Amino acid sequence: AGAGAERRSGKELTKVGSSGGEMWSRTLLKSLRGARQSSQQSGERSLGTLCIVEAKDGAGGLDSASKATLACAQKHLPKPFVALVASDAKGASEAAAGEIASLAGVETVLHGVSDKEGANGLLAEPLSQVVAALVGKLEPTHVVTGSNTFGKNLLPRVAALLDSAPITDVVQVVDESTFVRPIYAGNALSTVKFVGKGPLLLSVRTTAFGSEALETAQGAGAEVASVGAEEVAAGAAAEALSEWVGEEKSESERPQLDAARGVVSGGKALQ
Repeated sequence: AGAGAERRSGKELTKVGSSGGEMWSRTLLKSLRGARQSSQQSGERSLGTLCIVEAKDGAGGLDSASKATLACAQKHLPKPFVALVASDAKGASEAAAGEIASLAGVETVLHGVSDKEGANGLLAEPLSQVVAALVGKLEPTHVVTGSNTFGKNLLPRVAALLDSAPITDVVQVVDESTFVRPIYAGNALSTVKFVGKGPLLLSVRTTAFGSEALETAQGAGAEVASVGAEEVAAGAAAEALSEWVGEEKSESERPQLDAARGVVSGGKALQ
């Protein structure tokens, strides 16, 4: 977590700050250049939200965590937003990018975070470097991802690179800097206010935003582009830190509890 974090339990407001850091000066994406220049003069971050989603080969589209992340960005966070698609296959990445490009509020969809085929695009070590480089270029006020295994693996690494305290497991957006998240194993809710310079890093609960319908854009969709060479190179420099060996998943007919709207437990009394 970044420096300057202050937390108080109970009903009192919890403040989370960041120690800031040196503002990076880089060439901006051509489609976003106009808005960036005016905001740089005022000393504020320019882009609304950077939304990071996961797309797996054979999943048949965006999963519930990705949809919840997009719904939160679309309806509760500053716009416009840029979506970054991380995937283990080029086909899945392009399909997800095309689906996201049709949503309202999306300005650009970026994909191709790794120049290698396979699951390297999902490894947190190189991907966190790509995200940090994009944050330096786009200067978003908010960065959001899902509170699933993918997001929990990625967000702390991004927070460390940016020296900014993350706010995790968000279940409600009060305003652009105030959020509600569960504490004490879900037995209490804490209201958290971010008071640092940002960017504000969030992970959102699937059950809190997954039921919200995504709005489709009117007219032409957003631009779909590949991640820049500088960002890909930043990720490639960290690929030696980890290696994708394989994935073993247990198949079950039971629903996933982390994606269920409600869970009823009563033992034999309910049989």
